[in-house]
Amino acid sequence: MSVIHVEDLSVSYGDKPVLWDIDVDVMDNSVTAIIGPNGAGKSTLLKSILGFIKPLSGCITLFDLPVSKQLSKIAYVPQHNSVNWQFPITVFEVVLMGRYQNLGPFKKVSKEEKEKALDALRQMNLLDLKDRHIMQLSGGQKQRVFIARCLVQDADILIMDEPLAGVDKVSEKIIMDKVKQLQKEGKTIICVHHDLNTVEKYFDHVILINRYIAIHGTLNEVFTKENINKVFEINEDSFIV
Repeated sequence: MSVIHVEDLSVSYGDKPVLWDIDVDVMDNSVTAIIGPNGAGKSTLLKSILGFIKPLSGCITLFDLPVSKQLSKIAYVPQHNSVNWQFPITVFEVVLMGRYQNLGPFKKVSKEEKEKALDALRQMNLLDLKDRHIMQLSGGQKQRVFIARCLVQDADILIMDEPLAGVDKVSEKIIMDKVKQLQKEGKTIICVHHDLNTVEKYFDHVILINRYIAIHGTLNEVFTKENINKVFEINEDSFIV
């Protein structure tokens, strides 16, 4: 069953088209990789699904309803370079922000809410860093903080923009072990991913995208030499998988 349906999506920045007439489905309880070359529109696709960008045309539905009515069901890990790492905030405070949507106006954060944030940090092996400023963290630790923030939201769908970019092997294992656990719990996970050599290890569905090309389906159906060459516009001699 499709939980996210994208139909005839076209997006531009000013007069520069980024995505053109894209059709994509994300299947329920899948771990889906979005793959394509630089400038292919991977992050733009995510931002369109999240409602951050207004498309020129097309329709996006979540659980058969408009995106605007379903955003509470989605948790989001932004791309590393889109975060202000100088902002004066601790690891614990970042994770606790994931509970704010559950609080009414001016409502004080309860002990229960704080315990959920601490538990999320524990799951991501960050509890001992809870009082540290986010600027003091390594790349992998920063990514794990934002995944912990997603965990406290208890969303049905987790959308991650390059969660493994710039992380060490320890953080990569922690992150992907958690992704597999979330899938077992019935969640749907979508990740922009850049390492073709680990796709088969971590994902069961794939979206190959490049501006006006979108090929999606199960790993075995989609992640083929022919499709990757087509999307990356590379020759037979330069195929890298």
